[in-house]
Amino acid sequence: AAYYRTLRDTYAPHKPIWVTETAQAQCGGDPWASKFVDVIRFVDTLGTLATDDGNVVFHNTLVGSDYALLSEDGFVTHPDYWAAVLWHRLMGPEVLTPPKPDHDSTLRVFAQCTAGTGAKGVTYAVLDTSPTKADRVRIGSTSATVYQLTGQALDSPEIALNGTTLRAHADGTLPSLPGRQVTGSVRLPPASVTFVVDPTPVAACRG
Repeated sequence: AAYYRTLRDTYAPHKPIWVTETAQAQCGGDPWASKFVDVIRFVDTLGTLATDDGNVVFHNTLVGSDYALLSEDGFVTHPDYWAAVLWHRLMGPEVLTPPKPDHDSTLRVFAQCTAGTGAKGVTYAVLDTSPTKADRVRIGSTSATVYQLTGQALDSPEIALNGTTLRAHADGTLPSLPGRQVTGSVRLPPASVTFVVDPTPVAACRG
């Protein structure tokens, strides 16, 4: 990202950067890409590449091969699809500096102003990258809304939101994706992705 940003600033200053391929697409696709384990890589990629300069990140492709968001057979949603939906709904374009985990932590944390008109708080995307070790994060003095993505196993083709398996309706529409209210701290299961929406107003987030 830093390499291409330098080229952009030299040859096309002030233009947005469009990252057009982020899926595991080499040689026709990685079979792991359609499993829950790839959600951790996918969200980490979105957080790492997020900037305030108008960049756009594409996940290729929508349908086709193992790395698509939807299967070729029946357009069944792969786990990355649901991560993309939640990222779009919760993570706004303003990128913030997140708190740093301990140096030996298996957590990855990203912070952006919460998406939506009038929202002035911060949404954190917290990845527990350990396959065996649970963790906790404090959420401050107010309650927060939590959207936690987990899988029954790393190679599971399904994904759960706050313990409920996610599936599109028969007509292709999405179910409601409710968060749960949490105060005090949030438990992070091993190999999980948790979006924590803190409504506390932040000066950088104008809504």
